Amino acid sequence: MTTPPDPPPAALAPPPVAGPRAVRRRWSLVVAAAAPAALLAAVVLTSSPPPALAVVVAVALLVTPGLVVTDLVSRRLPDRLVAPLAAATLGGLALHAATGAGSWPSVLQGLAVGVAVLVAGGAVSWWGGLGMGDVKLGAALATSTALTGTTAELAGGAVLATGSVAAACAVAVAARRARRDRGPGEARPASATGGTSLARGVPLGPVLLAAWWATVTVEATGASTV
Repeated sequence: MTTPPDPPPAALAPPPVAGPRAVRRRWSLVVAAAAPAALLAAVVLTSSPPPALAVVVAVALLVTPGLVVTDLVSRRLPDRLVAPLAAATLGGLALHAATGAGSWPSVLQGLAVGVAVLVAGGAVSWWGGLGMGDVKLGAALATSTALTGTTAELAGGAVLATGSVAAACAVAVAARRARRDRGPGEARPASATGGTSLARGVPLGPVLLAAWWATVTVEATGASTV
């Protein structure tokens, strides 16, 4: 009697086929993310924003649905969606200063905010509190708030503070859930240095994006009425 072959490793196994219900759920998430983003983008773009901000808002509108859905479904923020937003932000900062819409000091302040978020978030990620996708997205969003024409530290700080609170809440909720699901004799979950992050099971991307859209909309419309 022959021994049946071992099942293929998880990495080599074919991905599961999404059923009709999963497909409908994903499309409903796309609509739920795209509709408010499109509405807020329309508000910002009709308030005569600086050209650089208009470009970043347009790129953010394109990637927001994908980021939200991917984070909610698979708890990931792919580089292929974060990178265009980061590139638009960096290019927008250069355009912002070159066209005279903003000063170089404000651009440098925006870059400083982004670097601070990247460094602080990277440290938190190393300890298992955040995923690097959340860190990179938060840095790009915080940097782009310098394009609103307001003080970069204040606008970027709003996004950073919201993301920090969300991260802390996510870690607390995930830790509480892990303690509840863990039996008395089971080991504690591994830290980020050698295992799974506690916050990785909680999608923070939608929270960061919602905070960014709210911040940019309020600042852009407020600046247009001054």
